[in-house]
Amino acid sequence: MDSLSDHIKNIYICLVLSTTVAVIAATSTAIISSSVSHINIISAVGNTIFFLLLLLIHDNCDTIFDWRISILLGFAGFSGIGAAQLFQDAFKEKPTLLLSTLVDATQVFICLSAFALISEKNRWMFVGMPLMCILYTVLIISYANSSDASYSVSKALIYLSLFTVCGLMLYDTQIIMDKFLKNEKNSFVEP
Repeated sequence: MDSLSDHIKNIYICLVLSTTVAVIAATSTAIISSSVSHINIISAVGNTIFFLLLLLIHDNCDTIFDWRISILLGFAGFSGIGAAQLFQDAFKEKPTLLLSTLVDATQVFICLSAFALISEKNRWMFVGMPLMCILYTVLIISYANSSDASYSVSKALIYLSLFTVCGLMLYDTQIIMDKFLKNEKNSFVEP
């Protein structure tokens, strides 16, 4: 049996792969496409399809594991395509902003993950349901905003998403540790 640190390391490798795919997709879409207003609809539909596939395909063997990783990376790619407009705006304002943002996001992730690892067992389990409600609200508002692309709504969605992702990092790290300690299989990392 792997140790808890090896298990969490495998999960973070999946996260790094997903983040890399999302950044590559966002950057390439921002560079290639001059008008990204129609890209939001494509991104929303692609995200929905890959999210549903991720929910519907259960992990029972090694080949399914490879498919699930591919689906996860597809979901990350469409998420990156949806962020292309944000990348274009950031390139116009300050080109070094993207690199510093990625470094800052990595620092926040490391700090929150360390906090979840050293906190009491199951201390942050209660935040799961409110965070999922916020996440679904963000999804619905994103669909509504994809047709008119309001700047203020997009900015509010970014901050709300950031808050939600920070909370989900705490929650998810504790869920991962709890599942591992109970010898339950994690559907993404363990083939």
